[in-house]
Amino acid sequence: MSSTCKLGENLCSNHKTNQPPSPPPPLQTRKCDINPGKSLLSEELRVQGRLAFPMVLMNLAWFAKTAITTAFLGRLGELRLAGGALGFTFANVTGFSVLNGLCGAMEPICGQAHGAKNVRLLHKTLLMTILLLLLLT
Repeated sequence: MSSTCKLGENLCSNHKTNQPPSPPPPLQTRKCDINPGKSLLSEELRVQGRLAFPMVLMNLAWFAKTAITTAFLGRLGELRLAGGALGFTFANVTGFSVLNGLCGAMEPICGQAHGAKNVRLLHKTLLMTILLLLLLT
């Protein structure tokens, strides 16, 4: 037999014409319940809760800041309340939304760099985003 396998001449052991191809080995399967057990569900809820709890607190603090400021502006009078509401709306549309969108553009790049354990790209992306956000503010 030759060292290279060319179909039609000197077939290697992988290309014997008298044998059908062998089927792939069976996958190891495990029995999957349609209704997962209570322990599996409770474990998943616990993990999801640990992930969601800090974000819930952050969002509550963010909205509480706006609500408390609006309440204090309301005690100062109608004109100041209207000006504050207009200012909040303008800041949300022109400032926070744009900056939040730019931060959102950084997330997939940083996630991919973190998954690939590419600390250099992660560091570079974070620094470039911080500089861009500082320039835009």
